[in-house]
Amino acid sequence: ALLHADVFHLFFNMIWLIVLGKQIEQRLSPLRYLLFLLFLGIFSNTVQYLTSGPNFIGFSGILCGMLTFI
Repeated sequence: ALLHADVFHLFFNMIWLIVLGKQIEQRLSPLRYLLFLLFLGIFSNTVQYLTSGPNFIGFSGILCGMLTFI
């Protein structure tokens, strides 16, 4: 989740983190929000590893989980 292809990839993922994160943080406490992100990171990266192998980058799985929560 911490690796990105280039600066633009990182920039757009962080913009979405701000947009979606504000909405989620209003519903959850900061600690629960952090634990939610940690859970999404572990879950999405594990599923992506099991389906496509170790060659993946980015924060997109976490963002999809955040969008699903909203």
